[in-house]
Amino acid sequence: MIALLALAIAAPSDLFEVDATVEHLPNGMKVIVEQRTRTDEVALRMHLAVGSADEDDGERGLAHLLEHLMFEGSENVPGNAFDAWLSEAGGENNASTAEDATVFYAAFPSGALDLALFLESDRWATAGSSLSASSLRNQIGVVLRERSQSYSSPHGRDFDALSRLLYPQGHPYHVPVIGTRQDVRGATLDGAQAFFSRWYRPAHATLALVGNVEPTQALQKVRWWFSDVPDQEPMERSWPEPPPRHAQRQDGFLMAEVDDSTLHLAWVGPAASDPDVLAVRLAATVLGDGRGSRIGELPFRRRFIRSARVQAWNGERDGLFLISGSVTRGARLGRLERLLRRELLGLVRSPPTQAELDRARMRLRRRLLDPLERPQSRARVLVECLRLYGDPDCSRTQWRELQALGPEDVVRAVQRVIDEPGARLFVVPRWEVDRLPGSAALVELP
Repeated sequence: MIALLALAIAAPSDLFEVDATVEHLPNGMKVIVEQRTRTDEVALRMHLAVGSADEDDGERGLAHLLEHLMFEGSENVPGNAFDAWLSEAGGENNASTAEDATVFYAAFPSGALDLALFLESDRWATAGSSLSASSLRNQIGVVLRERSQSYSSPHGRDFDALSRLLYPQGHPYHVPVIGTRQDVRGATLDGAQAFFSRWYRPAHATLALVGNVEPTQALQKVRWWFSDVPDQEPMERSWPEPPPRHAQRQDGFLMAEVDDSTLHLAWVGPAASDPDVLAVRLAATVLGDGRGSRIGELPFRRRFIRSARVQAWNGERDGLFLISGSVTRGARLGRLERLLRRELLGLVRSPPTQAELDRARMRLRRRLLDPLERPQSRARVLVECLRLYGDPDCSRTQWRELQALGPEDVVRAVQRVIDEPGARLFVVPRWEVDRLPGSAALVELP
């Protein structure tokens, strides 16, 4: 029975299969096309290799603000026609900004491919020169309201506060993606146009089309629509040597409208290209990924613990290894911390068993496979694989590497991460502040 189960798991290797065509346009843009005919949907993903980490002092939040401005019209697509025209054709679209990237994405019926490519190419060719002072004022207000709404939610400030604690001043991840109020309010039309000119270049972009498209025809359409997007030399991304990491643990707290108190224990993790990235993800899954994991079991064994989990995030410059837990009202976070640290150090002293590794691998395998099922998430995977590994078919490679990792790899990777002091963030209701350690200072988000 066990042998048959192992065979059933191992047999469908074609679940990872990617049959994508990659082309570099004369203007420097990279294009990925893959035909998937389960539905009539087509997913378009435009990945721009610039994010908040590429901003200079005085323009914090400009990458995100410009993402908003890209929906304010271009030379041949006035006002909000981008959204309206695509919606009328049965499609939808949105965008997001992160530390290392700005992404525009859309999904639509296959018959709307020309429309979607026209809209995207016109935005790239002319949106910078079409920016106006009125649209800038409008979007500054939108972004500031978005920031206020996000920060007013119970845990909406946690990640940004952790970033300020963990990454020192001068680190590209120290400032929140949404920026500072001062810089967003002070954004100018000249500054926005200069940022567009500096970064919105084809050589910084990767376009993916996944769904009911014929690759040869789709590439012909892409070449046609983007032929008027001028070739520009890529801007060299300034990746200076990051400042030295903190020599001592950084402690901070946030007061929030919550009933349960939360503790975050954080360390700088490996960057996405680091050889240890998969070992750290495997360690996080063994430690704190649901029932059956070491930390994930704590809420079922200790009634005062509401939740407990471990996460690993990997950016292009650095990563984050995060252990989080919350307790019932009145319970002590110090008691929770002792249990979390005991399990963390226990992983080093008592390496994961084969059963723990097998469970963790299967959970990570599912996370590799699930995004490949839907055109939009599949497009994201193909772009990330091409950018980080030079091949859109990297999920299969990641799975093979996960299978090759042993307990000694997990222990070594975790030890490397937690050898540094890291940071603690306490998120508590106002009445719990007096019970916090004296080392914890209020984290201010500018």
